[in-house]
Amino acid sequence: MNDKINDIVIAYCDSCKNDSNHRIVANHEKRYSIGDSPRCGIDFAEGTFQTLECLGCEDVHFRMYWFTSEDWPDEVVKFTRYPEKQDNFKNKMQPKRFSNLPRHLRLIYEETIQAYNHKSTVLAAAGIRALVEAVCVDRGVTDGLVKRKKNDGTEETTRKNNLEGKIEGMKEKAVITVSHAAAFHQCRFLGNEAVHELERPYPEELKLALEIIENTLESVFEVPEKISEVDHLKNHRLTKKLPNKVLHPTDHSGAATPPRCSGADGAARNSSIPRAPFWMI
Repeated sequence: MNDKINDIVIAYCDSCKNDSNHRIVANHEKRYSIGDSPRCGIDFAEGTFQTLECLGCEDVHFRMYWFTSEDWPDEVVKFTRYPEKQDNFKNKMQPKRFSNLPRHLRLIYEETIQAYNHKSTVLAAAGIRALVEAVCVDRGVTDGLVKRKKNDGTEETTRKNNLEGKIEGMKEKAVITVSHAAAFHQCRFLGNEAVHELERPYPEELKLALEIIENTLESVFEVPEKISEVDHLKNHRLTKKLPNKVLHPTDHSGAATPPRCSGADGAARNSSIPRAPFWMI
């Protein structure tokens, strides 16, 4: 292509959400051939690299396109743009904001959301399973009691250090509730089927599993901090209500008691001071 700097071209803008006019800010072309580039395994490849500025919102994008000897004579041009164009995925999720989530957990969570939004269902399911395991590791849970049915119909309980055992261990230590443990097991099954059996889950399954994960992360990492903050605010409120003056020990009305006086004048003055009932002295 013969694009030049300052040319106006039509390109998709991720911010405007449509095709719009863009100005070419930078343009670089490079040709690779089997003779001058050992890495080139075909006769030739021509690459064009461009920086574009949207004339609407003024956001900047990057795109590159290739034409190779393998495309001849169809003259197919392969475009790649950054950021990538997002389709209208109706179940798209936005990462939830967590104030107290450890960084390593937050990164796994955000990458899993990204995989889900790009319809990489197997990767998203693997990320969900990894999140469950990461919560166990962060809480220091390494095993738990797992019940198994024997051939004779009886049950036996053994301590396991696999993910099933760790989920049960978190339930034992009251890190998560019984219902959260059951939900985590469902997330474990979903991840196992995707990773070990290459079973592609439905997007609806992944969305529900991610919502379960978000709810559990809220309970484990956010709710305790919120409870602590409520206690702090409550104590602060009660402290502000305490009276600044010190009351006389025999005064239960809340009013200040005048001091008692000595001497002749004091005897007359003291007689006018109401005394507390004898059972309160």
